[in-house]
Amino acid sequence: MGTHKGGLNFFNPNIWPYNFIRYQKNPINDSSLSDNRVISLCEDSQNNIWIGTEGGGLNFLILKQIHYQE
Repeated sequence: MGTHKGGLNFFNPNIWPYNFIRYQKNPINDSSLSDNRVISLCEDSQNNIWIGTEGGGLNFLILKQIHYQE
């Protein structure tokens, strides 16, 4: 779920316990979201999520790298 100024809230029903993972811009982390104003989302054929932002351009999220950790 893209938000205006709140970044990206990601819900994966395959990860237990169910919860949202929030991705936001972190100025000291170059791998973070480039802007918290998310205006578009698209899933490609490899299940990666492309994230269009209002002021930071295009980002992507590799779903294969998301996993549950205790």
